[in-house]
Amino acid sequence: MDPRPFAQSSNSLQTAQAPARSSVEKAPLGGYAALMATFGALLASTVVLYRRRRASPSVAELALGALATHEIAGILTTDPVTSPLRMPFVEEVTDGSSGKTEERPRGAGVRKAIGELVTCPYCTGPWVATALAAMWAIDPRTARAVTGIFATAAMANTVHRVYVRLERQTQ
Repeated sequence: MDPRPFAQSSNSLQTAQAPARSSVEKAPLGGYAALMATFGALLASTVVLYRRRRASPSVAELALGALATHEIAGILTTDPVTSPLRMPFVEEVTDGSSGKTEERPRGAGVRKAIGELVTCPYCTGPWVATALAAMWAIDPRTARAVTGIFATAAMANTVHRVYVRLERQTQ
């Protein structure tokens, strides 16, 4: 079964969102501002690339991009193989009652804001989509290959989850 928490249950929205903040914790507003400025600059640069090339994605390209974005965001934010990328910004916390380990943002300021970003597939999605859009504007052929690979992986994971659910229902 897919190891990503948002892909395992019907309560997927609850497990995939950024962790809730206690009333004592302060939001890393400066970190959020830095991330928003960075994202805004990347998005504006991507728009400029598109305008210069007069690029316009087809409906099929947008659909594949959506699937690829979903898959890449999930891999980056929840897959054990990519945990070394997240570790500078998160800490592993084990739930004493269930024994399950989860990643929570660590530190303060920009570090904590990045920790929240890299543990939330829905938060990471726009960053991934922007990177894919920039790739489409710079090198459409490579973008088609990368998008096709990850869109295919997303569809294969969906087929696998359906198969597992059907198999459980028959037992």
